[in-house]
Amino acid sequence: MKLDRPQATVPWIPSRHRYALFRLLAYVRLRSTAAACAVDDTQVLVIDRDQSNAETYAVGFLLWGTLACFLAQLMSHRLHPAAAVLIAVPIAAMAITAGVVANGVFITPVLHAIGLPRGSHEINIASTLLLLEVGLPASYFALCDGWIRVSAWIFLGCIAANGVAAILFFLMRQRAREAEARCVA
Repeated sequence: MKLDRPQATVPWIPSRHRYALFRLLAYVRLRSTAAACAVDDTQVLVIDRDQSNAETYAVGFLLWGTLACFLAQLMSHRLHPAAAVLIAVPIAAMAITAGVVANGVFITPVLHAIGLPRGSHEINIASTLLLLEVGLPASYFALCDGWIRVSAWIFLGCIAANGVAAILFFLMRQRAREAEARCVA
């Protein structure tokens, strides 16, 4: 278990982030801080990838907003656009929840049955499956006419930017570890 002492740079340690785009931003922020970290010995925090609130909420709102736009587009053919949006927002939240449950109950056991090992990486599997479940409709709506193309391309652009950030962060992973070592006990 890695521990880290609270100071100004703690939120900007790349190990505290799950997605590559946020890791890269944290690394840039960490590099811009002073060379030495001021240590506060009154508290010790665990470095956990799932405790980055800004990252969690940003990805959650991206998924929710994108799915709500897709559902509003589908319902706007039968309903007034304002009514479609009002109905699509809560349905999108329920659909994301149902997708998470379905991944855990149905898809992940099938993946384990075909040989994927169990372990701490299951969060990565669930995250990838959830992004794929929204990414497939996004690829369809990106080719449609109208306003829905914008939300689809924003979502696909975020996925592409995360892929580019993953490549960049992979190339500079050693420098990121060295920068983290300044502030991690």
